[in-house]
Amino acid sequence: MRKSFYGITLRLLNTGVAERFQAIWKNEPYNINRAINDRLYWKVQEKQHYICPKEKCNKSVDSAVYIHNGNFPIYQRLRTVEMNKWRPLTKIKLHFLVALMVGVMLSGLAERANAEQSGGYSIGQPAIRTVVHIDHVEGKSVIDSNSAAGGEYIHSVMPEKPELTSATSDTDSPFGFHPANVSVPGYPDNGFIDARNIGVGWARQGLYAFWFLIQPDLGQQLYDFTLYDQQWSEVPDEISILANIAPEGRIDEGRCLPASWIPVDVEQYVSFVKATVERYDGDGIDDMPGLTNPIKYWQVGNEPSEQRRSNFADLQRITYQAIKQACPDCMVLIGGATGFPGDYIANFDIQYAPILAALAGQYVDIFDFHWYGRATGDYRMKDGVTGEDVLEHIRATLTANSFPPDLPIWITEMGAYSGDPVDMLFDILPPQTERQQASDYFKRFIYSFSRGIKKVFPAFGLMESFIHDDGYFDHTGLIYDGQQSGDLGLGVKKLAYYAYKKMTEKLEGADFSTITTLHDGTGGDHLYLFRIEKDGRLIYIAWWDYFDEPGYSPGDTRPITLSGLAAPAVIVTSVVPIADIGQDVTDYNDAFAISTYPVPDSSVTVTLGEDPLLIQPVPFGDLDINGEVDFRDFFIFAQSWLKVYGSLAADLNNDSQVDTADLAIFTDNWLTKID
Repeated sequence: MRKSFYGITLRLLNTGVAERFQAIWKNEPYNINRAINDRLYWKVQEKQHYICPKEKCNKSVDSAVYIHNGNFPIYQRLRTVEMNKWRPLTKIKLHFLVALMVGVMLSGLAERANAEQSGGYSIGQPAIRTVVHIDHVEGKSVIDSNSAAGGEYIHSVMPEKPELTSATSDTDSPFGFHPANVSVPGYPDNGFIDARNIGVGWARQGLYAFWFLIQPDLGQQLYDFTLYDQQWSEVPDEISILANIAPEGRIDEGRCLPASWIPVDVEQYVSFVKATVERYDGDGIDDMPGLTNPIKYWQVGNEPSEQRRSNFADLQRITYQAIKQACPDCMVLIGGATGFPGDYIANFDIQYAPILAALAGQYVDIFDFHWYGRATGDYRMKDGVTGEDVLEHIRATLTANSFPPDLPIWITEMGAYSGDPVDMLFDILPPQTERQQASDYFKRFIYSFSRGIKKVFPAFGLMESFIHDDGYFDHTGLIYDGQQSGDLGLGVKKLAYYAYKKMTEKLEGADFSTITTLHDGTGGDHLYLFRIEKDGRLIYIAWWDYFDEPGYSPGDTRPITLSGLAAPAVIVTSVVPIADIGQDVTDYNDAFAISTYPVPDSSVTVTLGEDPLLIQPVPFGDLDINGEVDFRDFFIFAQSWLKVYGSLAADLNNDSQVDTADLAIFTDNWLTKID
């Protein structure tokens, strides 16, 4: 609890400005803000400050008070007061009380009070936010589907009590894109404008570092990094880079032995890898001129099992060792396993598992696999033929080949489409709406994170048209390019564009090591519920896989009840905009359905439709339910101070009175907010 802030506020509330309070100095640097109302006078005596209203103080002559702020003295002329007795002010107008509190906050007294708890304070330091830990009902997640009025089902969840402090937190952005830039003639926002707008945290760019491009002539040890300097220098510093490196791509450029991945000249290839990694590692040695966004993650090739060559394990080993020699702290990914759900495991076992067996648990820091499919449940990573869990099979294969069980796994290619693409040779692609694509993308991220996947990269590209054949990969983008079937025009954003932005807006900075699956769709209800911690507060994520519901009709809904919540209310936000298509979104800030639900008796029931929901418990003290405990809430709190019975908004502990117990809760959550 913020004891000092609590004490200050209590006296302010009890007397208006009331009896003295003291801000303890303890030689901490402090700057008195001139925002303090002139009706207040300060007494400086043995580093103790007292506050009183102007009309109640016995004034003495002005004197200069010298207050040191670190190494720089601040000279500020203040009136001092001598007081024989403090006379409490028993009546004061509410507006003055609020104005006084504003002055106290602006002057830094609240921050100084918090410094007593944290042991330090500096000018300009924001208020330390200590939030009430949310206590949940003990016990396992209990799922009960019972018949309710109207034939509906109630899904009641009693979450296990979460630990709000993780010893192994993971707040690095998990949100990627492959590639993250746009480069289409006639589009005004080419580059990374859209990536920055929607919150992309990682870029896997499309031009891989191929040996044959960087060293065109093997007769000379000369490297041409022009294309790559341009590609990677354009990536904004706030977006991390995953770079791919290999002798060549799918086309035989003569840099590998026939039908093999082994370089034609291993020594020269190693020199190329080391020179390339050194140029972009940011260690100050032979770096690219002007380098500001170093590359610390490298991936060897891409989808090696698709290219019917042997010896990829040798290429992985050779490249891994070369990268580590140039940059010991760089992380190395293996080229990803492909790709679509149909017969995935059989193909993996035949084509990819032998590579892992040959590597025998070495030369891989991060494993990668790719995952595409439809928007009707393929996000759950099940084999399209056997129904077997693909991720479980991959982990088992890694472990069987001596890789550590906690080896990080990324998905650097993942797709969801909209429209009516041309059918694939091995699959018929049904039409999908923008709404289906947007929901599916969100589920692919959240479900993957819940299964331990560290990062996810949608592919191919923010804007449509990768292959230009009107097929699957020409419909996975978030922005229309004006070319494919059903296209709404160059630059028109899809619903998925805004859903991605909402996802990162709400979840960027969350500790993804805390994500917990509370319900996984079992029991025939097709409901999913997850919980994650962000900034010490909990966020719940829920959806209903309505497409698995027998007899589903558009507009059907399903209620879900969360129990054991310690919050006065929840704010529920739909992840997908209300509009039917992205073209109809005119104002992002008003595009999403947002509802507020009170939480009586520690439980709340919300209604699920086709769109996933973000459910955020509001902090106690957020009396206007806007997601932040601020001066508007203090105004409401002051109106209820010391009142009993009746409808009391500030009765935070539900004991029919507003007193010091409620104030303790209020001050503990002061300036706490949810995004």
